[in-house]
Amino acid sequence: MAYNKRVSKNINKILPNEKIYSLFPYIYNFSKIDFETKTFDNSPQNEDITDSNDYINEDKIDNRENIIDNKFIESQEKNDKTENDEREEDNEEEIISISIPLRENNNEYDTLYIIDEAHLITDDYRETLDVKFGSGKLLKDFLEFSQITNTSKKNKIIFIGDIFQILNKNPELSSLNRDYLEKTYNLNVVSYQLNDKPNYSTILKEALKAIEKIRENYFSYLKFEQNSQFIFLHDNNLIDELNDFVINNKGHFLTYTNKEAIDVNLFIKEKILKNGRFLTKNDIVVFDNSIKVLPKSYDIFPLYINSGSIAKVIEVSTEIITEKAKINIKGKKKGEGREIFLHFRKITLQILDENEDKIAEILSLENYRNNSEGILTNQEKIAYNVLLNNLISKYLKEYPFEESSYYLEMKNSIEFIEIEDEMQICKKELSEGKKVKTLLKELEKKGKI
Repeated sequence: MAYNKRVSKNINKILPNEKIYSLFPYIYNFSKIDFETKTFDNSPQNEDITDSNDYINEDKIDNRENIIDNKFIESQEKNDKTENDEREEDNEEEIISISIPLRENNNEYDTLYIIDEAHLITDDYRETLDVKFGSGKLLKDFLEFSQITNTSKKNKIIFIGDIFQILNKNPELSSLNRDYLEKTYNLNVVSYQLNDKPNYSTILKEALKAIEKIRENYFSYLKFEQNSQFIFLHDNNLIDELNDFVINNKGHFLTYTNKEAIDVNLFIKEKILKNGRFLTKNDIVVFDNSIKVLPKSYDIFPLYINSGSIAKVIEVSTEIITEKAKINIKGKKKGEGREIFLHFRKITLQILDENEDKIAEILSLENYRNNSEGILTNQEKIAYNVLLNNLISKYLKEYPFEESSYYLEMKNSIEFIEIEDEMQICKKELSEGKKVKTLLKELEKKGKI
């Protein structure tokens, strides 16, 4: 983006040779998570709940099932409630929801932010069952973090994206909508449209035909032309064409939905590769989220795997680890709900990084991986939330923070000692009738462990 050496020298990097793959860890402060209890209606809404029997024919299920006590379904019942009212209340689950606030921006003035894939940055409100980032609006949060409206900072943003991407978002709330940025945030915006490059690839050339019709407000046109690089597959010789395509690695398949992609993958595995319906050695997988894999040795850095990374399967465990939680169902009394099963499998992968191949051992959540839509049902999300919180509670009991070296280091830090001294002074002044109650609460919040 720098057009001369003077500009290039004044562009600061976060760290040498480091790329920021996601705005979330950059603008949100994961070390200051707020917890709250949220009530959720867990009535079945035509959800396809996975039973343990779904996996019996595939592998041996680990018999060491860990029955999870669902601590989030307890609700206060009034004595004057009728049985029907009690059943209605039992249909609500209480889960722990986390809210992740914005980071404090310590960048100096004259900072230039360059955001790629900016069509993903919108003000569409997003809050999952148990997590909320900032205000729930990514664009609003990023603009606040960047301090773009602070004229003394003189910061600037370059949004680079594709307005023709098919997304489940409202395009009117996009960071690429100039009118929205100007009217909603009172920003001075200049927009440019880059020239099309139809010769870049055959697929892009075909896509640009649809885009041209969109520009002309002609939305009923969707036509692709077959050529040597853009091939339509037909039922009469489908297996022969697929076999040649896959074995000789001639290209990629395009599908419209996750379910269609899964159907094609299973068809290839069964009819072409002939290695069965289930995940096995040498299969290729794609990560749908970003994770950190902790090393087995403390002298090795953790492995960061980003969403979209591709990996080759080295080994698949024959055991499935099953956890289960009982979820209340509408019309049922407490304790008569349905058991929700979560299935995990150990998989060893070779991450096909562009620089070097790395080996990682992960736990695959089979409910998610085998779901035709690539989702977890709401009840599975509740069960997963319960499982994580129980594991955290168990860990904290085995390894209390008060017995850790971090706790001792914090207690002996200058900052902590100063806060404790100030709290003692405030308590004394409060007992003398001075108005320091608000200050004392702020200090107690700072010194809270």
